[in-house]
Amino acid sequence: MPRDPQNLWPEPRYTADGKTADDKDTIENKLKTAVCAGQVSLDDARHAIATNWTTALSAASS
Repeated sequence: MPRDPQNLWPEPRYTADGKTADDKDTIENKLKTAVCAGQVSLDDARHAIATNWTTALSAASS
């Protein structure tokens, strides 16, 4: 749920491996497009982001 307190937390601008919040936003937007196009299920996209967002694009489409 978008307003669930467990989903509302500040996103760090940078991760320890140099990834940025902008990098994550790009991946989230690509997954949203894939879900809306019927290429990826919403459950698969959610699971991929929750598991490891840096590999979410490849994980969701496999």
